[in-house]
Amino acid sequence: MSKISHLKPFHTILVCCILSITPFLSLLFHIPEYVDFIGIILIALIVIYNFKSWNKKWKIATSVIAISSITWLLWGSVCWPLWNSEFLSSNLTKSFEYTNSPDHRICKKDAIIDLEFAYKNICKNHPALIDSIPKSLDDAFHFAHKQIEAQDSISVISLYAIIQTMTATLHDGHTMVFPRFQTFHQINLGQYGKLLSVNNISLDDIFEHNKHLYSSETDDFSHFLMNNNLSIYEYLPLFNFDINNGIIYSFINNGDTIDKKFFKEDFFTNEYEQPNIKSQTNISNFSIVDSLDYGYFDIHHFECFLPGKMRLVKNDISTFFDSVSQHNINNVIFDVRYNTGGNPRIWYYIINHLSDKKRIYYGKGWLRCGPFKIKYRLGFNNAKNAKQPYKGNVYLLTSTLSFSASMEFANCLQENNLGKIVGLSPGNTPNCYTSIFVYCLPKSKLRIQVSNHEHIVNRPGIVNNRIVPDYECPSEEALKQVLNIIKEQNPSKE
Repeated sequence: MSKISHLKPFHTILVCCILSITPFLSLLFHIPEYVDFIGIILIALIVIYNFKSWNKKWKIATSVIAISSITWLLWGSVCWPLWNSEFLSSNLTKSFEYTNSPDHRICKKDAIIDLEFAYKNICKNHPALIDSIPKSLDDAFHFAHKQIEAQDSISVISLYAIIQTMTATLHDGHTMVFPRFQTFHQINLGQYGKLLSVNNISLDDIFEHNKHLYSSETDDFSHFLMNNNLSIYEYLPLFNFDINNGIIYSFINNGDTIDKKFFKEDFFTNEYEQPNIKSQTNISNFSIVDSLDYGYFDIHHFECFLPGKMRLVKNDISTFFDSVSQHNINNVIFDVRYNTGGNPRIWYYIINHLSDKKRIYYGKGWLRCGPFKIKYRLGFNNAKNAKQPYKGNVYLLTSTLSFSASMEFANCLQENNLGKIVGLSPGNTPNCYTSIFVYCLPKSKLRIQVSNHEHIVNRPGIVNNRIVPDYECPSEEALKQVLNIIKEQNPSKE
């Protein structure tokens, strides 16, 4: 300790500053949380052994900085959800790591490391676990541990199934394990009609045997996830289908049943690369139909986080409303039937054009920071983006695929009486967990995303924790339904 006891105040402050960057380094490298506690102990020892040798001025300055550093390090390791997250990857400053191939095998020790890493981040960040660990999750964790321990090595896709089965016990559509394969091979099954069965096993039976793999608040959204997985070669091992002998998919198309048999090469003729993380495609398009007195705005997704892209989307929305005003359009239709969510700020900007309230609310919420709960009202400031809000009729087309931010858009519209919902109930529920943080499992490079917020909504339009459309109909008929409503309101329009 002789060297420590001779540290000058300036050197002590420098040590505090260096150690304080540890949480930020966790965004670049996998760092165990106990490293922060080592830093806390080191700062405390340095201050204790040097305190008497400093004058009063340095004692005060150094104590303040040391206490601040210790508080920050403690917060970082216990409460900060960004620890070891992919925050920098999603913001383009860190190289992106793809998941190992589905059949790549990792040893038992590495698989256990990944399982425990996933479990630890769920326990640390998920709101459902702030007071205690649900028995279902704890039992699933120990069962997963035994499954891995029973074999010398395990394939990546099998490890995915084991960890995802544990995660799905939370029934949270935002908390899940998923792979980031650089390429995947998929057949567009929709071109043949509506899928009925695979190898003469009905989709309902397949779902019954595999629903443990899907994280969702609703079975209809889990069905969608399963149907999508059935079209992707990399996911086929989950269903124990023998691709070498071919797989028979049965469809119904215009009343006729069609059987198609696919082999591995059929999937591999359709190879898709994951989109470059730096690129974001157009998310919307719109049209004005004067003859029928409506404007149509299709929002494909809300995956828009880059500032430059956000400005373009805002310009599209402003241009749309300007066109609606110039053409004296009395009905606008927003389509989120195929929109699985993303950044809610996009629909905030739409609401800005529909209401003149200073602040818009649509429920309550709270976020978890370690052992702490921070409560708030769900809402946003309503910026003055329009000279006056649009006063015509507003319709929102929804389906089972309308998820997360799309569901919130529907909830906010209905909560504030700003529009009518047409179609099917969105695929996740208004009372849910959301606001995810993504982590890369260190060995397999599988991902786990974990919710950090809980949303609470209680109003007459919510039945059995589902948003009830004002006009309920099959989602593929939603646009036709709205056009019929518009025609009934204004028979002179053809």
